[in-house]
Amino acid sequence: LDGAIAAGLQVGVYFFSQALTPEEAEEEAYYVVEALEDYQEFITMPVVFDWEYISEEARTAEVDADTLTACAKAFCQEISDAGKKTMIYVSPWFGNLHLDQLNEYPQWIALYKDQMDYKHHFDMWQYTCTGSVPGVKGEVDINIFFPYWEGEVWP
Repeated sequence: LDGAIAAGLQVGVYFFSQALTPEEAEEEAYYVVEALEDYQEFITMPVVFDWEYISEEARTAEVDADTLTACAKAFCQEISDAGKKTMIYVSPWFGNLHLDQLNEYPQWIALYKDQMDYKHHFDMWQYTCTGSVPGVKGEVDINIFFPYWEGEVWP
C-alpha cells in the first residue's frame, strides 16, 4: 500500500476469504476494516471479496453455492457499512456463486481469454495472469477496469 500510494496510484485491496459461514465472512470484513484504519484517506478503489476453490483438502472444499453467496453478501455488507466501496472477485473456476443475487455489488471477473464471452455483468476484467509490468519481476495479472455501474459513475 505504501509503495502504491507513494507512486500516486489509486489503491484498493482484496481479501482472500476462507469463510465457511456468513458470520466468519463478517469477521473477515471487520479484520480488513481494522487493518485499513491508517489508510482511510488513501483507499479510493474497492475492498474486494475473493473466494477461490483451493483443493479437496481445504477447509472450504465443501462450501455450497448458497453458503458462498451468503458469505459474499455478508462480507460486502460489512465493508459497505464501514463506508468503503466493495466488489466481488468471480471466476467460472472458483466455485458457484448465485450471481443473480449479487447484482448490487460490482464484479471483477477473472477470465483468461483474448475475447470476452462471459454472459453476466462485470465491472473489471482480469484477462491474463501472465502479463508483465516494467519494474516488476515475474508474471502479473493484468486487468481492465470499467468505472461505471448501470450508466452512473461507479459508487
